[in-house]
Formats: sequence, structure tokens, C-alpha cells
Amino acid sequence: MVSDGDIGPSVRSEVAAGLQQAQIVSAIATWCEALHGSASIDAAFADLCEGLGAEAGLLMRTRRTDGHQTRIAQHDPGAERSFGRPLRLSLAESVFGQALDGARAGTIWHEADAPEPSDPFLREFQTARGFREFCVLVLASGATERDVIELHFRDPRSERVHATLAAVLPTVARTWATRQFGIISRDVAFRRLDAAARGAAAPAAILGPMNPARLSRCEYRICLCLSRGLSVRGAASELGITETTVRSHLRSIYAKTQTASQAELLFRLIGTRVVETGSATLRYA
Repeated sequence: MVSDGDIGPSVRSEVAAGLQQAQIVSAIATWCEALHGSASIDAAFADLCEGLGAEAGLLMRTRRTDGHQTRIAQHDPGAERSFGRPLRLSLAESVFGQALDGARAGTIWHEADAPEPSDPFLREFQTARGFREFCVLVLASGATERDVIELHFRDPRSERVHATLAAVLPTVARTWATRQFGIISRDVAFRRLDAAARGAAAPAAILGPMNPARLSRCEYRICLCLSRGLSVRGAASELGITETTVRSHLRSIYAKTQTASQAELLFRLIGTRVVETGSATLRYA
């Protein structure tokens, strides 16, 4: 019988590495399920952060035109003992600045790559939380939006962790690019709905029987499709029209409903359905 004392440091290291690899494989499986609607995005992101050994992380979307940021998922189990420094806002933009504009999907941006090595915001946050390393994983970088994961580590990463990040990122980015249409917009809309339910009046019923927005028949049907979780492509297919026609109708719908984007319209549509059904559980086609 072998006791713990008979197991050398190298063996313990190999066992720990094996367990971490198993955790990462499981986390990626959950990540893939979440991006196709079979698991919680928050839970999948937490598993991914823990599998990679990060103490805290954010999944963020940044709009290139004005820098507006949307938090898609967050993992910060130590927030309650963070001494007033919970991870709420992305530090990627303040650390890397405009350099991120040229980022390619599937690339890793390490803290050492920053044009300003001693970013004061990052240093203050790391000192308060006891973190020592920071990196950004680029999931998507399009003409209008950029999606990234930022990770914060308590200890300097070993070469093994560096290699793991490089090996895992292509799969994580690829599954992000092939995710279910509309799943992120719906998740963000639910978050806004929860916030509205806590302190705001119920939105006007866009799809109410009196048709208060005076939508045309086609506009009304497009809104119904979106409220069921269909994308622009899905709505076009179901209604037998082109995506260009759907987008043209959407511009009219935005004007009539006083919304500024598809995400805001979806929020209003979901809010309407929750108010009318009295249930927070929605099912999508």
C-alpha cells in the first residue's frame, strides 16, 4: 500500500495536471452545450474560468462605434470579500486601448503586450484583490462588435497553463462563432428584464390585441417571430421573405416602437410576454 508520503512531487504534479485537463474538457463540453441552448451560459462560463485556473473573469461585448460595453457573463466567486473591488467592468479596453482594434479572433493578449505596462486601473484592482496576472482571449472581432473573455489569475501562470490557454482558445472561439442564432441577445435581454422587474414599470404591450404601435401585418408577424427566439434569418425563412426585407421592416418597427436596436426591441417583446403570461419562463422555437 502506497502512502501519501511515498508519492513524490513530480507524481503529484502529474496527477494535478491530469485533473485540470479533465476539468477543462468537461468545461468545454458545457460551454458548447450552453452556446446551443442546452445549458446556462453563466454556469458554462464559470466552469471555463475554473478549468483554466482563473480567480475571476468576464465575458464582454464592446460596440466599436462608441465603446459601449455589455456584460454577457461574469465569474467572481470572491466578490463578497473583495474589499470593494468586485469585477464588474472590463479592464481590457483601459489596458490595451486601441491596440485591440486590430485583434484577431482566437488570439491571446497578455498583460505584457499592453502598450502601457503599468495601467493604473489594472494595478489598483490587482493590488486590492491579490491578483498577479491578467489576459484577454479574443472570441470575435467584427466590423461593429468585439467579444472577449478577460481572465484574472492569483498566481503567475506556468508554461503548462500558457500552453493550455493556447490549445483551448481555438475551440472556444470556434464554438462561439457557430453558436445558436440569437442566444446571446436573448440572454442579455433577460438580464435587462430582471433589472426592469426590480425597479421599473412594465413595458408597453407591443404585441397586445389593440396593436398600440400600429404595426403592419408583416411587421407584427416579424415581432412574433423574434419574440419566439428566431433570428432575422429564421424570421425570413418562416415568413418566406428575404433577410433584406426583414431588416427593412425592422427599421420601421424601431421607429414605431421607439426602440433603437434589435436587442432593445427583443427586450420589449419578452417583457410584454412576461407581463401578459404572468410567468418568467419562456419557451422558444
